[in-house]
Amino acid sequence: MAPAKQIKIRLEFDYWGADGARIPAGTVVSLPEKEAAAVVNLGKAKIALDD
Repeated sequence: MAPAKQIKIRLEFDYWGADGARIPAGTVVSLPEKEAAAVVNLGKAKIALDD
């Protein structure tokens, strides 16, 4: 099985990753496509087009 496609998003709010670590707003992170879509759909991030 191929690894999940990674999508870069820019966080609009602080985000807590799966490991429980806080990632501050404004940070660009790469997340698996489904997780990135969920965060964007909640209004917590935007797709990072310029990074």
